[in-house]
Amino acid sequence: MRLFGVLAIMLAVCFSYSAFAAIEGFPSSITFYEEAQKISFKVTNPADTMQRESIEFLAPVEVLVSAPLNIAAGKDANALLTLTPRKELTGQTYEGILIVKVGTNETRKSATVIFKSAQEKPVVPEDENKSNIIDANAFNSAFTGVVSFVSGINSEVAVDIVLAVIVIILAIALFARITKRI
Repeated sequence: MRLFGVLAIMLAVCFSYSAFAAIEGFPSSITFYEEAQKISFKVTNPADTMQRESIEFLAPVEVLVSAPLNIAAGKDANALLTLTPRKELTGQTYEGILIVKVGTNETRKSATVIFKSAQEKPVVPEDENKSNIIDANAFNSAFTGVVSFVSGINSEVAVDIVLAVIVIILAIALFARITKRI
């Protein structure tokens, strides 16, 4: 009987859920053509209580964050980053990191930050631009669930999965040993 108590404790530890903030709609690449960009995205609070939110973007740009201070339990909040590039970085590429903290949980997402001159900005005819928007919306709606799941995986979730697999293997070995003795 004591053996089953130990097994129950091991399972409880491995399957304890630690909530993390989900980030939706943040791009993996940001290109500046010597002008500021506004990037909006959604942050989800999966916790059971209201949590304080903080957002940082680490990159060689001026950052202005517009987002609520708190997110209600299980709700989404919209955030807006206004990013202003530095002109002396034209022609260079950097790796930026978005850091979103909801309560004590932190989620990071990287983005390639590309600085180009204003002359390099592509000119898109008006009709062609509309067809691209329709195609992009169709693509986004088809794969939103997959992207949300993959972007939500962080190191804590990966460790939880590995620990769960270890517990399952140990439980199988334990049951095999018990049935062998009986």
